[in-house]
Amino acid sequence: MRKFIFFLLILTVVPFVSVACDSENDGFVEDVIIKVDTITVADTTFSTNDTIIVTDTIISVDTIINNGDTIIKNGTIIKVDTIVKQDTIIKVDTIVNTDTLVFRPLDITLYMEQHHIGTGSLQAADCYHDYLFQFQDTNDSVFIYDLDRKKYIQSLHLPKDYSNHCNNVSFSRIFLYEGDLFPLLYVSGSGKGTYNQVQVYHITKESESFSITKVQDIVLPTANSTNNLYWTNVAIDNENGYMYVYANGNGKGQIAKFNIPPVNIAQIKLNNNDIIEQFTVSLFEHQQGGYIKDDILNIITGVPHMGDRTNLRMIDLKRKNDLYTYNISELGFPTIEFESLSSYKDGMISAANGNMGLGIYYIKIKSRE
Repeated sequence: MRKFIFFLLILTVVPFVSVACDSENDGFVEDVIIKVDTITVADTTFSTNDTIIVTDTIISVDTIINNGDTIIKNGTIIKVDTIVKQDTIIKVDTIVNTDTLVFRPLDITLYMEQHHIGTGSLQAADCYHDYLFQFQDTNDSVFIYDLDRKKYIQSLHLPKDYSNHCNNVSFSRIFLYEGDLFPLLYVSGSGKGTYNQVQVYHITKESESFSITKVQDIVLPTANSTNNLYWTNVAIDNENGYMYVYANGNGKGQIAKFNIPPVNIAQIKLNNNDIIEQFTVSLFEHQQGGYIKDDILNIITGVPHMGDRTNLRMIDLKRKNDLYTYNISELGFPTIEFESLSSYKDGMISAANGNMGLGIYYIKIKSRE
């Protein structure tokens, strides 16, 4: 006997999992949560405002479900066979029971070796196309890698800044000059409590030789009991044109949204009035590098030798809440301090702290079987 589902979509469609260097497909589950008024399957009616999840396709507000999609409703997987739009009738071909809906597990593998010179610990990194730039504590060195060839290329030295921990590195899509190969790079100090400056760097390349020059200092609002922005890091939202600060304060993780300052001012000071919006999430356990894509802020947290577990935190910037947390420590990496997080191809790249185990690691969500 044929079974039918009748439901009415409301105008709220929220990405459930999405993770974002330059890649159209990041390899993470692209699910969507859709609120419904009523679901009727044959002789069973589910409660009003139950939630179903449509996988494999991110569905925008003005579309219905596509043929061949899968609906997961309260532990029931329903394969879509046919759709009649307008009336929103979906003919069900298969129903399979399952216990819980979970995020697919991670695969973490050593991608390539790191290069390490000097005394400063290796800190955050970000990549643009196939080039990864990893900074050392206090600006001691910048190490450049060709990820495609899995090759260390060059190290650059910057003026030392003993207050700058270089805790996050975030490429924008802002080009200082026409014809530049690399957009401006935003480096967060953090690691020093009230240190609240961000350095903006211009990168040039001639043949296989790179150079890097600071073009701007951004002074974030002074940390206080009003904004609670301590231990600040910046991640650039290139899709929407904003700059997000993630920090700790008042026993919680703090997320604050700013406009990206104009780059023609050598030093610009922001204050609390420049905060567009701010919300709180669970406290960050020693936040490390992070990046934004598809309205999701993805952050590595934890310093294992200080007793932390290493987590991959996902924060939904639209819904303003914690989305999901992966425990990386229990995946066989209990002592490695992962310093950075960048999107690369269909996964992510994370560079480790050289004093806690050298290595650049590739992180990917396992494929569906």
